[in-house]
Amino acid sequence: MTTEIAADTTSDCRLLDDIQVSEIFNIPVRTLIRLRDLRPDNNRHGLPAGPRFIRLGRAVRYRVADIHDWIAAQTVDPADVLVTARGQTRRPRRPRKTEIAA
Repeated sequence: MTTEIAADTTSDCRLLDDIQVSEIFNIPVRTLIRLRDLRPDNNRHGLPAGPRFIRLGRAVRYRVADIHDWIAAQTVDPADVLVTARGQTRRPRRPRKTEIAA
């Protein structure tokens, strides 16, 4: 059974649990939990790693609208990524002060 996200606005208010969201992304539930628990100050970008969530007591739920927003934030433009000689991707470096002044 797979969970689909409907495009209509009425479904954006629905709340999904960890299992439903992991089915949408086709990732293990444990990976979703790790993304949720990764603090912004502990990752290299300083941003929350997973989608926004709601804690209802011990239960965790996700709004469909927040999942859509998180997917949009994960979109990478290929022009913004460089590929190194080893095949690894990285972002272009920031220009140095001397390069800006010139």
